[in-house]
Amino acid sequence: MTDEELKQQSVKLKQIKPNKVWADLLLKNVMTQVAKKEVQSLASKPKVAPASASYLFSRYRIALTALGLLLIFGASMTVAQNSLPGSAFYPLKLLSQDLKVALAPEPAKSLVKLTTVEERVKDLAQTEDREEVVQKIAQGVKEDLQNIPADVQKNKDKTAVLDISKKVQEKNEELQKVITESNLQPIIKEDLQNTLAETQDKILALITETTNAISSCPEYLTTNLEKISSYFQNSEVLANWSVDEVTQVRILLGEVDKNLKASNCLEAMAKIESINQLLQIHSWETSN
Repeated sequence: MTDEELKQQSVKLKQIKPNKVWADLLLKNVMTQVAKKEVQSLASKPKVAPASASYLFSRYRIALTALGLLLIFGASMTVAQNSLPGSAFYPLKLLSQDLKVALAPEPAKSLVKLTTVEERVKDLAQTEDREEVVQKIAQGVKEDLQNIPADVQKNKDKTAVLDISKKVQEKNEELQKVITESNLQPIIKEDLQNTLAETQDKILALITETTNAISSCPEYLTTNLEKISSYFQNSEVLANWSVDEVTQVRILLGEVDKNLKASNCLEAMAKIESINQLLQIHSWETSN
C-alpha cells in the first residue's frame, strides 16, 4: 500500500464515529477490569485486625501479665513469712519487714522497728549451720538497735517523745528476755545484749531529759524569748536576714503567743526550738 493510500485510509477511519451501544460496552468493560484489579489488590494485602480490637487485646494481655505477677509475688511473700535465714525466700521476708518500717508513721517507726528486730532475733535463734548469714543479719539487728534513740528524737512533740520512749523501754525489756532465752551463738548473743543495754541507757536518758524539759517549759520559754528579743534588736545582725526568714520568725512567734494563751506550753516550746534552729544557722554562716 502506497503512502497516498495510507493517508486516504486514515482519513476514512477518522470519519468513523462509535455508536452509543459500542461506547457503553467499552465503558462497561473498562469498569469491570478496574473492579477486578481492586479485588486483586485487596486480596493481596495482609489482613489487619481493627485498631480497637488490637488495642483491647494488648490491654487484656498486659492486665493478665500483671495479675500473674501479683499472684506469684503474693504466693512468694506468703512462703517467705515462714522462711528462715539461708532460705531463698528469706530476702523477701526482710524486704517486707523493711517496708513496714519505712511506711510506718514517724511516731510509731521506732516501735515497728523494734518489733522487726524481735522477729529477726527469733529467726536467728532457729537457724543452724548458716554462720555467715546469721552474722550478717545479726549485724543489721545491731545497727537497728543503735538507731532507735535517734529515731525517737526525730519527733518534735516532747509529749510524744516521752510516750514513745517509755514504750520503747518496755519493748527493750521484752527483747532482752527473748535474746537471753534464745540459743544464739554466745558471741552474737553477748554482742546483741550489750547493744540493747546501750540503747536502753540512751532511752532512759532521753526520758529523763524530756521529763525535765517538760517540767521546765515555762522557764525555758521565758529564757529563750528574751534571747530571741535581744538577738533581733541588733540591726547589723538583722541585715543578714532575708524578708522571708524574718516573716517566718514572726509567724512562729505569733503561734507561740497563741499556744501560751491556750496554756499549751509544749507546743510553744516546739515553735521556739524552730526559731532557735534558724538562729543557729545564721550564727554558723556569720562565723564562716
